[in-house]
Amino acid sequence: MEKARTHCVYRDNQGRATGRHCDYVNKEYDLEFKKPIDIKADDWYAMRFSREVNHPDYATKELARLMGYYLSEGCIFNEHGKTSGVQFCFNRNEYGYIEEVKKLLETFKKTNNRVIISNYRPEKNVTDVILRDKYLAYKLSFLCGQYAKTKKLHNSVLLWNPKIQLEMIGTYINGDGCCIKTEYHNGSIHMSSASKELIEQVYLMVLRSNVVSIIQKIERNRDREITPGHKIKDGIQYQINIGNYYSNKLDKVSSKIKEPQKSNFHKHLRFIYKDYLISRITDIKNIEEKQEVLKQ
Repeated sequence: MEKARTHCVYRDNQGRATGRHCDYVNKEYDLEFKKPIDIKADDWYAMRFSREVNHPDYATKELARLMGYYLSEGCIFNEHGKTSGVQFCFNRNEYGYIEEVKKLLETFKKTNNRVIISNYRPEKNVTDVILRDKYLAYKLSFLCGQYAKTKKLHNSVLLWNPKIQLEMIGTYINGDGCCIKTEYHNGSIHMSSASKELIEQVYLMVLRSNVVSIIQKIERNRDREITPGHKIKDGIQYQINIGNYYSNKLDKVSSKIKEPQKSNFHKHLRFIYKDYLISRITDIKNIEEKQEVLKQ
């Protein structure tokens, strides 16, 4: 007997259906299996996400906000081959973020070393916030990873209280996000990272706060100078876009979100139903894929 790949399907009031690879079917949510060959454009598919909460006592709002800044603007530095501390890099004019990071470092530091605010790279128009504290560096490394392309959250962080997770995402936006102001996307939020896994984790975390987003892969094929002496090199970036219909849920955790205008545009393409993300299938492509067929 052959076991075919199946999809999990959601049917709306008009009887439209869609599919997504999954391992379950839940009659309470009106889901059923549908074979891929039966899926067509303009159907809808259902993807389940976790709302489980396992929140440790140490996971405070302040720690989450520090982690968000670290994910976007922070790094671990070494001296004499050993982990020594943590460093954050901001535009010189981002006074509010610099001051908040300084206060957060003062809160969590385990040594008597003072937090240093340095402008030793004036040609790049940046300000560095530096703390020599290997204990805090180890903690941030454990929870958030290291290096731009490999940063990722520890699996336990994905189960924190969604309100605390949102604080982390808010400061991530402060550091590596921007608020789009155009006629049709006024108030939309874009967040980027070189780490695909981190972006996918953020995508799942915002769902827990009933915020819908999309992920884009951006390939740069040439160097680009964004400020004098500061170039963006070739490479791949992953970007999360949060439409202005949902970005208002983040205006209390990020100062970059100012009076977003509501729009129903993204809600017509995808929405949340209990613990499922429902999305419209806009196109179907046939891709050759080698896979094993289970037989018994």
